[in-house]
Amino acid sequence: LFWIGEHNAPSSQMTGVEGDAKKPGDLSSASFQHIRDAAKIGDREAQFDLAMRYAAGEWVPKDELAAADWFEKAALQGHGEAQYRLGLFYEAGRGVSQNQFEAFFWFQSAAEQGHLQAVFKTADAYADGIGIGPDVEKAATLFGEAAERGHVDAMRRLADLYEQGKGLAKDLEAARLWNAAAEEVTAAEDAAARNTDASKDAQIVLLDKAPARAAPEAALTPEALEKIETLLADLGFAPGAVD
Repeated sequence: LFWIGEHNAPSSQMTGVEGDAKKPGDLSSASFQHIRDAAKIGDREAQFDLAMRYAAGEWVPKDELAAADWFEKAALQGHGEAQYRLGLFYEAGRGVSQNQFEAFFWFQSAAEQGHLQAVFKTADAYADGIGIGPDVEKAATLFGEAAERGHVDAMRRLADLYEQGKGLAKDLEAARLWNAAAEEVTAAEDAAARNTDASKDAQIVLLDKAPARAAPEAALTPEALEKIETLLADLGFAPGAVD
């Protein structure tokens, strides 16, 4: 069950904590030189911006070695998106030697700052023992955290754990509900993507997670509707249409 509203923020599946680099052609040579100069003196946003440009080949020849270097400089200063992207580089061996432990370290660092996709990647690493010893209980906790924030793949992984009884008590009903939740979020995001008004997006907030972290039933009783209104009020939302 989800609260569907409108907002101008990124959707639940967006990964960034901080902004991506600007698109090609959106700045002058002088502006680019300013970014480079700022990066050299330690501005982490400029370092991240420069890394993105090297990674994409925007205003500079594509250079993944340079991109990795600038991502690392920004990541060491606590830039969440740079940490996540550096993790991706280590995971794939782009610009650096492939190293799954380093990838895990940077995914976990970004996850600790609330980076949604990094939370999922960290959970995935714990679940499958990638770069770190397997710990299915930690995986279940992190998949639950990401699922509650609307991450579809995390919902499906959490459903699998409930179905198998790994990392948490086996609960086939919870597994069914989380799979249903994933389908509902996917449908809502697909509908938002088709919306002709590009300035509006679908905000999906998971409300009820009973049992445990399971999404609620799709069919609503009067008691369930009353519970939803209470939850909305607690979360600071004005009650509206429930989808």
